[in-house]
Amino acid sequence: MYRVQTLFSGFTILFLLAGNIVTAQKVVGYNHGSGINPSFAGAEGTGLLRLDYISTYPGSGYNLNSYNISFDTFLEFAHGGAGFNLSSDHPGGLMTDIRALFAYSYHLQISRDLFLFAGMNAGFIYRSINRSKLIFPDQIDPLNGVSLPGNEVINQPSYLFFDMGTGFLITYKNTSLSLNAGHLFQPDLSNEAVNGAELPRTYNLQVFTRIKTRKEELFFVPCVEISAGGGESVAAAGGTIEYGRFGMGLLGIAEQSGKNIQTSIKAGHGNIGFLYSFRFSVMSDNIGMPIALVHQLSVHLSLNIVNKRNTIKTINFPDL
Repeated sequence: MYRVQTLFSGFTILFLLAGNIVTAQKVVGYNHGSGINPSFAGAEGTGLLRLDYISTYPGSGYNLNSYNISFDTFLEFAHGGAGFNLSSDHPGGLMTDIRALFAYSYHLQISRDLFLFAGMNAGFIYRSINRSKLIFPDQIDPLNGVSLPGNEVINQPSYLFFDMGTGFLITYKNTSLSLNAGHLFQPDLSNEAVNGAELPRTYNLQVFTRIKTRKEELFFVPCVEISAGGGESVAAAGGTIEYGRFGMGLLGIAEQSGKNIQTSIKAGHGNIGFLYSFRFSVMSDNIGMPIALVHQLSVHLSLNIVNKRNTIKTINFPDL
């Protein structure tokens, strides 16, 4: 019986993919760097490599996993930063979305304490379907719990789509504000004008400030984030407590489907840092929504490409 339920779950995911883009919980925070906002490229100065694993609805059998790798660094000769972001999403094991984005950010010092970062990213999205994982209702034997040979023939080719985004980052003393727009051309991932298959244009606003305490290495970093796109919106507020290379974060997240809480903890030594975050539901309009929403594990490696930087102030983003 468990196998039959698994097959029905797989078919449900396929049904959703046929007319809509199955998106994981919206990424909240700063961990994907220039992959979220291209103006972040090089803003932290040193060459920073990020490795991320994200599991959406863990333990529910949906197999919604994402992998992400990004790198960016400051380039003095380019008067800004450059980087790339490569992600691979596998909704239910049925689909593979590979996204590669390259970003550049121009860094400008307006006054002693006021700085502007203006960025743009561009790249491609590759979508393919794993036909061997497709299960249709006529293949399910509810009595024996097995899948039978199907009569459906799926001939779904793979496609490559162009994607582009832009963003700005303004920082004044210890306060930073960022604004970005993604999927500017709203690529149609069905390539056949299927209703709802185009990626909606998304907008994101983030604000945080770093408050120093009497202890030299202790900081409080409150932050606010608002994002919207495709008729959906997300608002988040919270912050982190940081002491040297250690820290804890807490975010309250309000979505149209309910309210969530995201907790995070970070630790680091030398040029390597680790971050684990867990988002869980505290109130939902959907009675079938699981409590565990997102698990994320991140590894950050500082490559020390930029050892000295006297031109533009570097920014320390909160680990959320």
